[in-house]
Amino acid sequence: MSKVLVVLPGWIGVEKDLQGIKDSAPQDTKILMVDYKKILSFGYLDKFNENFLKYLEKNVSSKCILVGVSLGGIFAVKFAYSHPEKVEKLILVDPEGIGRKNPTRELFNLVRSRILQRREKAILSLDSIGEFFRELLLQISLGLYACTECILSDLKSISVPLTFIWGEKDCVTSLADGRKMHEAAPNSKFVVLKGLGHDWIAYSPKHFWANIT
Repeated sequence: MSKVLVVLPGWIGVEKDLQGIKDSAPQDTKILMVDYKKILSFGYLDKFNENFLKYLEKNVSSKCILVGVSLGGIFAVKFAYSHPEKVEKLILVDPEGIGRKNPTRELFNLVRSRILQRREKAILSLDSIGEFFRELLLQISLGLYACTECILSDLKSISVPLTFIWGEKDCVTSLADGRKMHEAAPNSKFVVLKGLGHDWIAYSPKHFWANIT
């Protein structure tokens, strides 16, 4: 039976950033990349577990290997805590979740970049304008969540096998943050990738596959 690996991406994560994982996956592994726009709407993040459970019941017939990348790590931990029966193992890649960052600059840059991108395209209909603002609202909500949510207490109660994989030079979620999470999660495994930063998984997927067994 093939393994099913479900990936929850980072903030503003797009599938092409994680294409390397799919391209280098073992033949017996099925990869599902989650699109937050299909799981969440209008920034209602409290509905994630409910909607993600429905997604898994529709797309996965057995337990999955759940991977949370950066922001996705927060969602992955909260889901694994609430529904351990759906998760074979939990892999957290440089996750957010310490809950002490000021997101003002990041959110300003997001809004600015999205508006500039939209100006480069012709806005032809009210539908496209509505879609633009719905996506922007979701991204702002995700950004706030990534910077302010704390998962340390949730990690203490995780019952499924858990591995952290952390870039040593991560400037977004520091190695010190990673060690705090590792200490909070009993019996978790902690892997440090020397010389790599926050986005290592996009350009060095071989390190991912080498450390999830």
